[in-house]
Amino acid sequence: MSWPCEERSIARLEYEINDVGIPGVDLDDDRNVFLPTIAARARRFASTILQSAFESYPNQELMAVVSIGVDEEYLTHGTTVKFFTLRGDYPDWFDNLEGFRSEAMLLLRAVDAEGVSE
Repeated sequence: MSWPCEERSIARLEYEINDVGIPGVDLDDDRNVFLPTIAARARRFASTILQSAFESYPNQELMAVVSIGVDEEYLTHGTTVKFFTLRGDYPDWFDNLEGFRSEAMLLLRAVDAEGVSE
């Protein structure tokens, strides 16, 4: 990428590389236990990182999206947290989270993370 870059190019790269897998191999396999526990773990992780980042960069539109597989393959789908900043109108596919059918999605802004005060 050469400089200056368009916002979408930077945002796309940032979104693709800031992907963190949340381990769940130590959790109970029962769906009613696994899904809420991995969701809490992923949210806590995302909130902690966003809170720390917000302290250093309070004027940024810092975001995280938590993605948890909820279909019949929930144990192998995996849980991820992607960190990114809003740049222009990118990414734009989170406008309707109802469209995600095999994943539960949670979109967090840094200013919404636990412990953050503006």
